[in-house]
Amino acid sequence: MWALLGAVLGLFSIMPAHAAEEKHTTNPPIDKVVKTVNAEQDEELYRPTLFAVFLISVSHYVIRRLTDRRRARDVGKMRQMMCALFGAVVGPIFIFIFVPVTPTLGRVAAPAVIGAASALMIGNSEALALRLSRTMLQIMWALFGAVCGVVWASSVKPTLEYLVTCTVIFAVIALVVGNCEALALRLGSVLSSIPARCLGLRRAHPDYDGAALGDGPSGDWLAGMVSELRKRNKLVGLAARVMVDGHVMASAADGERKRGSGVPIGLGDRWHLGSITKSITATMIARLVESGQMQWSDSIGGRFTDASIHEDWKPVTLRQLLTHSAGAPGNFSLRVRLIRPSLGPECTKERRQAVMSVIARKPVHRPGKKYAYSNVGYTIAGAMAETATGASWEDLVKREVFEPLELTGAGFGPPKSPPQTLDQPRGHLGILDWKMSARGEEDNTPIMGPAGTVHMTLSDLCTYAVEHLRGELGTGKLLAPETYKRLHTPELGDYACGWVVKQPTSELPYTVYWHNGSNTMWYALVVFIPDKNMAVAVTANDGDIGRAESAAWAVVEASAKRFNIEGDSPRRKSLPPRDEVDERLPTGCNKEGRIAL
Repeated sequence: MWALLGAVLGLFSIMPAHAAEEKHTTNPPIDKVVKTVNAEQDEELYRPTLFAVFLISVSHYVIRRLTDRRRARDVGKMRQMMCALFGAVVGPIFIFIFVPVTPTLGRVAAPAVIGAASALMIGNSEALALRLSRTMLQIMWALFGAVCGVVWASSVKPTLEYLVTCTVIFAVIALVVGNCEALALRLGSVLSSIPARCLGLRRAHPDYDGAALGDGPSGDWLAGMVSELRKRNKLVGLAARVMVDGHVMASAADGERKRGSGVPIGLGDRWHLGSITKSITATMIARLVESGQMQWSDSIGGRFTDASIHEDWKPVTLRQLLTHSAGAPGNFSLRVRLIRPSLGPECTKERRQAVMSVIARKPVHRPGKKYAYSNVGYTIAGAMAETATGASWEDLVKREVFEPLELTGAGFGPPKSPPQTLDQPRGHLGILDWKMSARGEEDNTPIMGPAGTVHMTLSDLCTYAVEHLRGELGTGKLLAPETYKRLHTPELGDYACGWVVKQPTSELPYTVYWHNGSNTMWYALVVFIPDKNMAVAVTANDGDIGRAESAAWAVVEASAKRFNIEGDSPRRKSLPPRDEVDERLPTGCNKEGRIAL
């Protein structure tokens, strides 16, 4: 759609030039000269037009990246300033390509202001859409375009006729830009429909219109928000749960278990957690440390004494592996990722062999000196735990985490969902503007289970997050307070042991502990905020990470603003004992946790 808009504007830029060309060649002196002049003019028009189309195509992506305030190294206002600066630079370049006027101070300043304002409007369009009704949003875009038209006309040709023309044109362009995604959904892609349908793909258009599910004191509010976010972000399914002071404030779910099936997702469905598994692995290892079976200072060389290990790997410690500071590569080789061993002894053996093949070579980075996110590092830590205990990683996680916390809806790999019944959601892979449903077994190799293969219900995920919240406040059940502090303290930068520590920002003025995960077919985010005694979990059976992440953080930010508890003070310790936490199925739910609004 952005490229189409650029092509249309490019066409307008060419039209007056061709008119001038025709006038010039009415009485050509020499045919050869005319051909040469025409070729030169075409070349002069061709390159700027292509450059302008390129600017329009990439600017939207760059602006969204600059205003994406939902990542670990959040700098809030700085991102907005960078976004405005980008628009201020691109604005004059773009204008002077399409409008051949003599540059003056006013003619440079006007498009710079318009560009900066446009970048901020585009970058914050989702936030505006959440706060304004659809009608008000359209009025705002039109007014914004009209003001930009007045600014431009005043700097170029301040006559009434030109002023009115620019005001109307800019208002129309602003409305097109503001509704670009909606227009793209309606226009579709005729050329890609035939091969996509042959591959069994379905459009990403949110055509599912079933009732959203919700429960809790604010269930209706959350259900409405989840439904709106799912449709706007074109996700197959989206679910969320918010707990404050250990009590469920709201749960909601909207969408389908499988694209096009019409089977709605339920509040009790299971979701693949991806890399949130890393926190679970770190918690399991912390339990082994407290029981004396392992030590934080355990080294690779000390645990794998019978293996051929590169000298640089031998002093690497368990904590370095859990904080991504061990120098491990990001992922295993393709050959390893294609292996699908059965859980149990076979998987444990293959995991050890994969780890041995890595530590036999030199680390990618110097251990202890650089943060480098690594699935391999967590797999090595899991293999060390297996060596120390003689049990598989899966059994250790069940024994040390799932069973003590009574996480009865947790397991490994994607949730089992037979095609005849679709008892659980299916993951979905995004291909351009299409979604392809997983058959049910697709996932990361079980070899890298310690880095990302756990699934859970939303209830279980929130229970797990609340336990870490309690641990940070000194009232945890699984581990001692000092152990939780160790798990939650970053090593290099803002990454701790399976948790990212996000400092207060204008959007979330609290210290936030979070982690997300995706195996490219699912997305999950878990957050706990000690200053608010709040835990939030958001999941999607959709591999569109960018859109799912945007929706998830929108839920977190809105929840933090909505549930403002009087008497908030840092590190409140008023959480009730675990046996008093209300974790019953929502009123009126069946065993699958379904309830219609």
